[in-house]
Amino acid sequence: MPVIDERGRLFGRLNVINVVLVLIVLAAAGAGVFKLLAVEEQGLVETRTVLITFEVTGVRQPSVDAVKVGEDVAGFESQLHLGQVVEKRAEPHREPVATADGRIVMAEVPDRFDLFIVVRAQAVAGPRAVTVAGRETKIGIQLPLSGRLFSFKATIVGIEEVPD
Repeated sequence: MPVIDERGRLFGRLNVINVVLVLIVLAAAGAGVFKLLAVEEQGLVETRTVLITFEVTGVRQPSVDAVKVGEDVAGFESQLHLGQVVEKRAEPHREPVATADGRIVMAEVPDRFDLFIVVRAQAVAGPRAVTVAGRETKIGIQLPLSGRLFSFKATIVGIEEVPD
C-alpha cells in the first residue's frame, strides 16, 4: 500500500491537504501556548529613591507660589501618591517671536513662568523601566500632578536615581 494513493489521500484514508492544515493549526496553537506560558528573564528588581523633575509651562505667579517644598504630591489619573517636593524653580516663560527684520527670537512672556518641580519618590528600578506608584515612569510622559493647593498637567523632563 503506497503512502499517498492516486486520489491524494494519505494511507488511503486521509486527505493530504487536511493533514497539512491540521499540522499548521497545531503548530500555531503550540507557539501561542509557549508564548503565553514562557517566563521571560526579568533580571533583578530593586526599590530605589529617584528624583523626578516635572515641568509646567506658562503658569502665573499664584501657581508658582502654591507649590511648597516638603509637600506631598500625587500623580496619574488615579491620583496615586508619588512623593515629596524637594525643590521648585521658576524661570521666565519664553516663546518664539518674529522681529521686524524677519528673525525669530525667544522673548520673555510677561507674568508667565516655566515651573520645575523636583519630587523625591520611591521607585522599582528594573532592567527595562522605572516604576513609581505602580506605573512606568519615563521622560516625556505628561500626567496630572497635584498637591494641596495646585493641580497641573506636567511633563516629566528628568529622572535620576539617588543614593538612599
